[in-house]
Amino acid sequence: MSWNFRRRIGIAKGVNLNISRSGVSASVGSKGAKVTVGKKGAFLNVGIPGTGIYKRSKIASDHQSASHKEADTSNPNTKVPTIGCVVGLLVVVFGFILAFTICDSFSNGAIIVVGFCAFGALIMGISTKIANDNDFKSKQKVVEDEEPVIMQYNPTQIGNSTNRFALVQKGKRTLFVIGLNPSTADSKTPDATMQSVLRIASYNGFDGFIMLNLYPYRATQPYNLPKEFDYALHQENLRQIKELLKDYTRVEVWLAFGANADKRDYLMQCFEDIKNIFEHYNPRWYCIGELTSKGFPKHPLYQKVDYFNEYPMK
Repeated sequence: MSWNFRRRIGIAKGVNLNISRSGVSASVGSKGAKVTVGKKGAFLNVGIPGTGIYKRSKIASDHQSASHKEADTSNPNTKVPTIGCVVGLLVVVFGFILAFTICDSFSNGAIIVVGFCAFGALIMGISTKIANDNDFKSKQKVVEDEEPVIMQYNPTQIGNSTNRFALVQKGKRTLFVIGLNPSTADSKTPDATMQSVLRIASYNGFDGFIMLNLYPYRATQPYNLPKEFDYALHQENLRQIKELLKDYTRVEVWLAFGANADKRDYLMQCFEDIKNIFEHYNPRWYCIGELTSKGFPKHPLYQKVDYFNEYPMK
């Protein structure tokens, strides 16, 4: 058997403070029309006195559901609207008390009551907005701190063990990536660079990629690239890029060839030729982090997961 408790305290005519096991609420009004404000929200009660006919309608509620409150009781943001509602309610109650105490006419009392009600509602609204803004910022920080869902690696390779022209894995939002030259990644196994590409591209909202390079010759180190420029190989690289761009009218391009683009004299000329092709497809150019001391876009390897910056294309 459980015991219940309920007590109604009259503060002024038409103003009551209700105390029970479930909490504290306040009622303002008279028979037939009354507003009750408590932790579950604000309710309007209207009815015909003496008939038992009435209607109860919710006119305002806390900014969070009960289940959300239970899950976030440790969140200080949930205390803001509660304090604001209490202060706003006290302001309204004070307005009624003041009106009944000092006013000798209904019109003057009504003006005071309306003014204090408006002020109380303003306090409640501001406190709820502050809580909502703080709650949104907290959730946004949690999302930013979470690990991104990294896309699966399942590309198609264009090329062979000596020259790789592209790794193609299209999605709803596909990112073109331009590296320096291919290393060991193929259609089955990503190398360290491709693993970084997957993480950073996924974090920026892409679900597909097309990995290209300034020069398609495979080498694990830039100084292993041929010193002599192979014009025919370069032209084939440009042809493959044009073929891949046929399905697009607008593209997003991550420049990721790093500071070693000056290791061979022909690499930046290769970039100019590739850039001229992309210019026909309304490109948006990206880089990760700040540019290198030489003004090159940074290589993906060892870069932290972050949002892209606009690359200052000249």
